Amino acid sequence: MVIYDIHDRVVSINDAFVSTFGFTSNEVIGLNVTELPIIPEERTFEANLSRSYAILGEKIKGYETIRKTKDNRTLSIILSSFPLLNEDSTPNGWAVIYKDITDKKEAQELLIKSEKLSIAGELAAGIAHEIRNPITTIKGFLQLLQATGNEKQTYYDIMKSEIDRIELILSELLMLAKPQAVHFAP
Repeated sequence: MVIYDIHDRVVSINDAFVSTFGFTSNEVIGLNVTELPIIPEERTFEANLSRSYAILGEKIKGYETIRKTKDNRTLSIILSSFPLLNEDSTPNGWAVIYKDITDKKEAQELLIKSEKLSIAGELAAGIAHEIRNPITTIKGFLQLLQATGNEKQTYYDIMKSEIDRIELILSELLMLAKPQAVHFAP
């Protein structure tokens, strides 16, 4: 949490801010909202937007954005802001609450990637089965021809080795479709 005065200067931060972003209160208190080191340059408009809403007495709830830590890591954040009012309901400052959702976002991306791989595996299995059926028929008739005549044995051997090669490729394609052991970790 960051609390700003009416002149948009940081007056207070909480311990969670320090542990999340790595900046101490000595490094942040007194800075203008646009000077706050956690806000990337391309996102300073968000600080001005939060300020404008606060001056109008409006709240922002659940705005998803990014912020930077002291060691230059990018965090996915949910931001909420609200005005701080005097007894006569005039704005006296405003506060911003940041919630780090980086781990949640990374888990979602990992899930999406695994779903894509699963779909690719299913597609590979479907293709492999569709190709394997006619190849099996061709291989069977080739073996019948091979058994009846010996005059073109070299051609038969070449066709058989190519069909075996296709079957090997199909087997590898089917390996994509097999479920892999999943190991979950916190």
